[in-house]
Amino acid sequence: MRIPDNLRGKRRTPLNRRFFNPRGTLYGWQKNAPVRDRYAALRRSVRAEGALTTKRRLIALSNVTKSEDTKSLARKDFNWLRRMYPPKK
Repeated sequence: MRIPDNLRGKRRTPLNRRFFNPRGTLYGWQKNAPVRDRYAALRRSVRAEGALTTKRRLIALSNVTKSEDTKSLARKDFNWLRRMYPPKK
């Protein structure tokens, strides 16, 4: 798709903001780790940075990955985090 010259550079996301830029870490979370190790990494992340930040990072990871394995594991782990650390009211 060609962009007309009068719109070139306008209303487009800048190149430096087009890709996922993870700010921080999930403290050792890996898709090929066993469930016990993934949950331990998420507990470390929650202890260090809070449940909300950890949940947001998992969802961001699942939204930008191209690997179906990573997407499904990140969603499952997100649901586990929701059960373990419900929102504070």
